[in-house]
Amino acid sequence: MDKELEQFVEVARQIRLTDHEKQKVRAHLFAYMEQHPQTTLTGFFSRLTFYKYSMAGTLAFSLIFIIGISLWAERSLPGDLAYPIKVDVTEKIRDVLAISAEGDLSWHAAEAERRMAEADQLAARGGY
Repeated sequence: MDKELEQFVEVARQIRLTDHEKQKVRAHLFAYMEQHPQTTLTGFFSRLTFYKYSMAGTLAFSLIFIIGISLWAERSLPGDLAYPIKVDVTEKIRDVLAISAEGDLSWHAAEAERRMAEADQLAARGGY
């Protein structure tokens, strides 16, 4: 069986196109290329299109990731892995977004209520 395969491979390696056949293949290839020209943009515009879509994909992934982490952190309690993210990142962002004095006051009141609710939840589950 192996000998037959080796003989077949040896015969196949000796098969070559004639010069006339090569010219015919080239002519068909060039004719096809003329009938079906390349339609993609080249140069600056093709790179710009690639970067536009890759930037959009990166931005979408980043937003989904950040929103997911924020939602995960919002449910955390003291001692949980995400609690520092909740306190040091998301709540600081909320603090900055409270522009007016009234908004700032209502945010700090809500923050105090959140701490009380966290304390109640920790007491209910026997922590701290």
